[in-house]
Order: sequence, then C-alpha cells, then structure tokens
Amino acid sequence: MKSKISAAATLLFLTGSLGAAQADVGLVNLGSGITPYAASADGSVVAGYDTSQYFYWTADGGMVGIGGTIPGGGAGGTPSISDDGTILVGTALNSVSGANEISYFVIADGEWTHLGGIGGQSGSEISSGYGISGDGETVVGLGWIDAGGAHAVKWRESTGLEDLGSTVAGRSSRANAANGDGSFIGGWQDSDTGFRQGAIWIHGTQVLIWNDPAETVRLGEVADVSGDGYWAVGSGVSANGWQPWRWNGLDGAESLGHLDPAWRGAATALSFGGEVIVGFDRPFPGPATFGQGFIYTDDLGLVNLNTYAADQGIDTQGVTLALPLGISADGLTVVGVGRTATATVGWVLTLPTPSSDVEDGIHANGFHWNSSPNPFRSETVVSFSMELPGRARIDIYDAAGRSVRSPLFEGRGEGEVVAHWDGRDGAGRLVPAGTYFARLVLPTSTSVRKLIRVD
Repeated sequence: MKSKISAAATLLFLTGSLGAAQADVGLVNLGSGITPYAASADGSVVAGYDTSQYFYWTADGGMVGIGGTIPGGGAGGTPSISDDGTILVGTALNSVSGANEISYFVIADGEWTHLGGIGGQSGSEISSGYGISGDGETVVGLGWIDAGGAHAVKWRESTGLEDLGSTVAGRSSRANAANGDGSFIGGWQDSDTGFRQGAIWIHGTQVLIWNDPAETVRLGEVADVSGDGYWAVGSGVSANGWQPWRWNGLDGAESLGHLDPAWRGAATALSFGGEVIVGFDRPFPGPATFGQGFIYTDDLGLVNLNTYAADQGIDTQGVTLALPLGISADGLTVVGVGRTATATVGWVLTLPTPSSDVEDGIHANGFHWNSSPNPFRSETVVSFSMELPGRARIDIYDAAGRSVRSPLFEGRGEGEVVAHWDGRDGAGRLVPAGTYFARLVLPTSTSVRKLIRVD
C-alpha cells in the first residue's frame, strides 16, 4: 500500500503546489517572532515556525499553525518542505513514545507522522528533522545514539530510519538537506578535534568538504544542496577568510566573497541548479540578524539583498533582509528573518522573473538561450547560440531533480543550435504535465530554464 508521504509526493505531478497562488512581486512582512525557513519549488508555500509551533504560509491563506516542537523548545530541527508544497518536515512530540522525534506533516491529512530513532536519547529528544528531498520521499536529520552523541539519519518508506554513521570514532554527524531524489545529502561531520566540518553523503557514502585539493583546510557545515545534486553551500571558516562558499564534486570549493571583509559569512540556500545562492554576512560576535543578507549569481557576484531588491523596484518597507534562510527551486522566492528599527521580523521576498534581455536574450556569459513555446503540450524548441565555439550539452530534469532526458543535445555548439523536446523521457514515455528544467552546460558556465508541460 502506498504510504501517505508517497501519495502526497505524487501530487507534484497531478495538482501542483496545493493549488496555491504565488505571491505578487514584492516583500511580505510576516511580523515579529516569525521565522520562515523554506519554500516550495515555485515559492507558493512557505514553511517556518513562530514562538510556539511550525506553520505553513500561502499568499491567499496566510499562516496556518500545525503544532510540532520548534527549535529551542526542547528539541532540535528546522522546517523544510517538499517541492510541491504538500509535505513539511521538522520535529514533533510522539505521545506514544513520550519523546520528540523526526517527523513529517502531510498538509492534506493535517497530522504528523513520527519516524522514530536509532537507539539513543538526549533529554526529551530521540531524533530531529532538518530536511526533505524535493520529491518528498526522503527525510533527513539527526538521531541520538546516546545522551552525548548523534548521527546523521535518513528515512525512506522502503528502508525506515537509517543511521548514516560517523567517519570519526566517537564524534557526531548530522544531515541538514537533501536534493531532489534524496541521493545527495548535505550536513556536517565532527572532526577528531570537535570541528564541525561540511560533509556530503552521495548514495550513502560520506565525502568531506575541504577548501583545497590537498585537503588541509576544512570548510564549515553544509547548509543546503541543489535540487539537481550538483552543488553544496555552507559556512566560512578562518582559513578561507570566513567567506561563504559553494562546492561541487568536480571543481571542489569556491569562496564567494564578502559584503564586508571584516565580517563572517555563510551561504544558506540555493536554487535548483545552483544559479542563485543566498546567505548572510555579519559582524562577529553578535547574532546573524545584526548583519546583511546577500544574493549571489555568477553574473552579479555577491550583492547586498536589500540593494538587489531595490534595483528590481521592490519596496523593502524598512526591513533589513539580514538573514535569508531559504529559496525556492526557481530562484524567485527568498524567505528569512530581518530587522526593522524596532523588531526582528520574518519576511517573504518575491523577485520578478528575469527580464527578456537576460532570460531570452544575450546572457552575460556569452550565449543566447530560449525555449518556445513555453508552456507547451506536445513539443518545445530549446535553442541557444554561442558567440564562441565549444562543447555544449542540454539535459532535462523533473522538479525533483531526477533525470528525464539525458542528454537532449550533446555536441559542439557554434552559432545557432536547436534541440526539440517532445515531452518524452529517455525511454520514449510521455512525461506527466508539470514543471521541468532544461540545463545547459557550456565550457565556462551552466544555466537552467524552467519548462512547463501541460495536458
């Protein structure tokens, strides 16, 4: 029998995100004591917590409380949400076990499902939830092995709660985030000195994050991974000048810079293909809300988020967007915490779709890239032109980060190149109506476009 979580995840292909409308371009101030933490793929559903419980928020329905045990309320964990906006993950009290556990909440059912532990307990907690894969099938977090030690865990319906272990004897680990299909998980591993080092689990095998090929400088914990399972982002350390960073398995780590070179930074979230990264830069010591939020793209570099919003014509209403915590897969909705002259507030920032001179014109990296029609029913034409010749590849992914057609095109690109997608996967099967992504990989850059197939 299909589980509740599997059935809810299937809604991604059948109904979209709860039928929720996306917020208008601009800033929504959710008020004091509110911490929005994550957004669905199109930004229409936001997950977070207030001073007493978890919630989900939509532009039409506002905030709806769902209970659970919030961070600092006797348990760890952070809210996360599936790409289709139907399943939240966090920590909740199991009235049967009497302990707080890693749990998921299916909005359509209105109830928490508890996922147990791995044998240990610390205080009132046996495990805590931190992330969910885009397809809603994999839940990740932390499970206690005894009162003083914990391991990263992942849960799937077919396997139950799995201990991902620790590669350092007697030290703890934790999983913070998962990609679209749960095969690429990010978090941290305590070193033998207690340093919290960034870590990735690829199909269950741990890879530690280093700042250099010689593996002499450890980078800080991974906060998020891209939906396509290519990028990880996280916290700076003294050896890289406290800069936020991004990492992939081919190129290693890249530090992203600072808003203020005297501050300390971290990247907290990124879009599906990693084209847009958000995070914060802050003075130290002091809370992160004393600093400034940033947005990063290859074209822009690292830019103050308030400045970027203002450049898009958005009134930020006197809110310093100090601590971005999450971003939608399409890169257009950012959520987090900020400050006004009198309070700390939660906010939802909806950015405009890139203008046609970037999205359908000459890209700053030197190529023209378009898809038409979009949305489409039976076929769309994906085209690009390159100012300089070179290798090029286009792959199609679904909104959960799973490969659908790989490759759609691969070869040498020079001038105008046209690829036709008939809405079928690699086996020739017509894909369901929904959101898909075309990823163009060039020698010096990568770009992703959203494609929508309709019945």
